[in-house]
Amino acid sequence: MPTKRIEFHEEASAEYDAAFDWYLERSLDAASNFDAEVNRALADITSAPQPWAEGPHSTRRYLLASLTCWFIAIEKSIYKS
Repeated sequence: MPTKRIEFHEEASAEYDAAFDWYLERSLDAASNFDAEVNRALADITSAPQPWAEGPHSTRRYLLASLTCWFIAIEKSIYKS
């Protein structure tokens, strides 16, 4: 049975870190809310990637409604034996 796993592109990881630091400079609550929103998005994407808008190269786009940013995800199935 396929399982889903999240992997970040190196540049995406750096962007997340920079965004988290930006929110943290403003307040701990802002950084915590940002992190929680990202984790909710990752859970949604992992559990059901198909509903999100299709983009080029087999990608999906997930909008973070409370923030003005979005994820681009490429779906891959990983099979464990």
